[in-house]
Amino acid sequence: MNIEALGIVIVAVCMSLALMPAGASDFTLEIFGNANMDDTIDELDIEYVQGIIDGTNDETELADANYDGVIDEKDIEQIRKIIDGTDDMITFIDYDGSVESVHKPVNRIVSTYTYHTWALSMLGADDKIVAIDETVKKDQDKIFPKTKDLPSIGSWSEYDAEKILELNPDVVIIYTRDWLTEGSNPNLEKTIETFYPNCTVFACMPRDITLMRSEMAKLYYVIGAKETGIELFEWIDGYLGQISERVDSLPDGDKPRVFRTDNDQTFFHTYTGNMGEWQTIIEQAGGLNVAKDLEGNFIEIEPEWIIESNPDIIIVGDSKTIGYSKDSTTEAEAYLETLLSNPAIATTNAAKEGHVYLIDMKFLMAEWFIGLPYLAKLLHPDLFEDLDPEAIHKEYLNRIRGLDYDLDREGVFVYPPIVIDDGLAGAPDT
Repeated sequence: MNIEALGIVIVAVCMSLALMPAGASDFTLEIFGNANMDDTIDELDIEYVQGIIDGTNDETELADANYDGVIDEKDIEQIRKIIDGTDDMITFIDYDGSVESVHKPVNRIVSTYTYHTWALSMLGADDKIVAIDETVKKDQDKIFPKTKDLPSIGSWSEYDAEKILELNPDVVIIYTRDWLTEGSNPNLEKTIETFYPNCTVFACMPRDITLMRSEMAKLYYVIGAKETGIELFEWIDGYLGQISERVDSLPDGDKPRVFRTDNDQTFFHTYTGNMGEWQTIIEQAGGLNVAKDLEGNFIEIEPEWIIESNPDIIIVGDSKTIGYSKDSTTEAEAYLETLLSNPAIATTNAAKEGHVYLIDMKFLMAEWFIGLPYLAKLLHPDLFEDLDPEAIHKEYLNRIRGLDYDLDREGVFVYPPIVIDDGLAGAPDT
């Protein structure tokens, strides 16, 4: 991708900042001090708390900024400190619905899942991570070069409490407490907070397209990366706004019918409309989920159903033959040939028209905001003729993440890849 093409995309991103997709800020920042229950903490919250004190505003769940059970001038003082970044304690509702308080500043973080390491990296907080989970150790060398050599505290089924305690962390970020109770160390949280009362264990889920914005907002307030977080989402909202504006104008009749499945070698599973994160990304890319109205969530599908549904496009979430660790399309090509030999797939319009695609699973999960431009381009090549998903991807990797990663030479993310300006998007040009 040449510099001129990248510049065009960046200009388009800047011009479209005013075109943020509907619902882009449609969440409540679950931090105590967000008195007016919007998506940020600012002077309006001070005004709202003053109104509560004066008797002109109703009390809200998050108005008690210092979480002492009383709404008074001390809450205004705490809100002002949060705004200024001088707060030494912050209280919030974590992903599991638990009220947690964190001592600040946060300088030592144990990240217990890949998605947390990824989120912290995007917020420029790699240097605060003191330990990672085993999945980062095993297969993420290229996208976590700054943290891959840190100590491992195991995986969700066997977190090493002793190792965590040795590292004296300020916070330990977990995916969900369900994982702790299901794993081999159900007392992990209690053990850590007993030996280190100033260390807080809290749940965070920054992966889901429907939750990423609210979870990331809480995270950047907690770790002291608010400015970086706001800039990140302004950048994301720029190009998402461009996509949203065009997709929103499409009638359903112009939207392709999409069958979404995974690389499980069987092709007998899909995601219904009840799976919000998968349903949302298909809709935002301008597609219609053929399994939307089926019962259940992630369900088994008979070959006959696929044939009868006859999707226009088939999207296969793949983490086996493609990804950041791949620099050749050989495995993806072989797997796609296998898929196309499956009678349930071969008879569909998608297969006949060459619209069966493998897409990196991360693009449908943690990095959905990078995958969405690729997906929109696949679903509507004419509508998004001027959209360059690889230019966006490059900026994310090189500027946002600060990685020395060359998309022209490594990484397979979409197969077959997208042809743009005599180059390839989604696979190495070489």
